[in-house]
Amino acid sequence: MNFGKKQNLLNHNHLILFLNNNHYQLTINIIKMALIQATDNNYKDLLANNQNVLIKFYADWCGSCKLMAPKVRRLSEDESHSNVAFLDINAEQNPEVRKWAGVSNLPFFATIKNGNIIATNATSKIEGVEAMINELKLA
Repeated sequence: MNFGKKQNLLNHNHLILFLNNNHYQLTINIIKMALIQATDNNYKDLLANNQNVLIKFYADWCGSCKLMAPKVRRLSEDESHSNVAFLDINAEQNPEVRKWAGVSNLPFFATIKNGNIIATNATSKIEGVEAMINELKLA
């Protein structure tokens, strides 16, 4: 029995089982991982497996990045954003994805839909990140 890709399960809160010609529908609660640590080695797979993605680029020395981290984590845990994967990428250690996204300053955010960059923004304001997420959902 094939239940499909993990992403399919993450976008739904119902699982339908067919056993011995009987139909069972279960409502399940999925605990979504808040922030996914991504690297040059795995970001392409993560983008391929998630329709809507917000990437946060940071550096360990960046004070504004440290201030934004808990705010972005809270956004990632917000149920209204359950259809968005939140990736956390150290910009200094991952030059390939940094170059691909056109990172110009830190903290830097990019929204991705179906593997394509929708918007980018170097901002220290959570309102700007929220606006990017809302635009991503409408794209």
